[in-house]
Amino acid sequence: MQIEKNNLNIPSLPQASPDLLAPENTQALKNQLPNETQQRRENIESLSAEPKPPAKNTSSSGFDLKSFIGQHIINPEKTKNRNLYISYVNALLHAFATITSFGDSTTTKTFNKFFHKSAFLFTRYFAPISSYGLAALNSFVNKDIVEGFIKAIPPLLLPFVGDANVDTVYGLSTSLNQPYDTIKDRVRANTNKSQEQTEFLEKKGSVSNNLSVILEEGKRFFRDFKQGKLNFWDESIYLYNCPLILGGSLPMLLFARNDRDTFLAKALGLMRNIGGLMGDAGFLAGKDMLKKLIGVMCSISAISSIGKRWVKSEKYFNALIHLSSALDVSAMALWNTFSGTRDAKSH
Repeated sequence: MQIEKNNLNIPSLPQASPDLLAPENTQALKNQLPNETQQRRENIESLSAEPKPPAKNTSSSGFDLKSFIGQHIINPEKTKNRNLYISYVNALLHAFATITSFGDSTTTKTFNKFFHKSAFLFTRYFAPISSYGLAALNSFVNKDIVEGFIKAIPPLLLPFVGDANVDTVYGLSTSLNQPYDTIKDRVRANTNKSQEQTEFLEKKGSVSNNLSVILEEGKRFFRDFKQGKLNFWDESIYLYNCPLILGGSLPMLLFARNDRDTFLAKALGLMRNIGGLMGDAGFLAGKDMLKKLIGVMCSISAISSIGKRWVKSEKYFNALIHLSSALDVSAMALWNTFSGTRDAKSH
């Protein structure tokens, strides 16, 4: 059967517009095709990619709370001047309270009362929160929970003790802090650091990692002590003086935290301060200038703290408690301010 072409109903192809076939338009089409292909590829990849988790502690404005706290509130480099200024004000208040303790006029007594209350307001709250409290928070953020609990002792306990026992609170913290710092120094001095020790020093370790590093180095510390391998003034002394400080401070806080000159307060205070003087001697015997300065300040404070429990005159008692408190607060602020920045640069 013969089919004529004229009878077939074949649709005709659309003719290209003359404008479309213009040289400039054909070149634009060629340039557009790769862009469209790339856009389709990106759309497919974005659909197949896993969704990103939302940022933590960030508001709709992009404010990162954790980063802000770390950089501006507890960062040792950012807070050292603030801690020192608060300590200077605290020391000056105690100094003025000491001077005005010896006046007999009504005006002098009024000033003394004002300086006394202001000085201990700083001593119990502002200074320990600024130095020890924020140092504790920094330790917790860096997952060093042992150091965090040690440094949290002064701001937690100082509001609950009598004026004569401020040094007892710092003694309890020191009795734990000195051996801990000695162990950290040993980790820092290790020339062949493990990955766990490096992470601990760089503040990148987990809680379990940091605890493991401290426990392992602590075991080596006590083993070397038993074998007589430790230098007495650098390390061994803290295994003698810290039990004395702890033995005097802890019972005082439990049974005589508001006592000044009872037999128990005198005996426990003497034990605490003899241990403190031994530790200060260790600081003075070392080469670290920061420790030498703190050793001088704490030695004077310890002698004043012993004397305040035996003097009968209220004038001399007030003068001695203000002197010892000013030195204790200032020394501890210096330590918490500069030991943190030194740790950051020591490895």
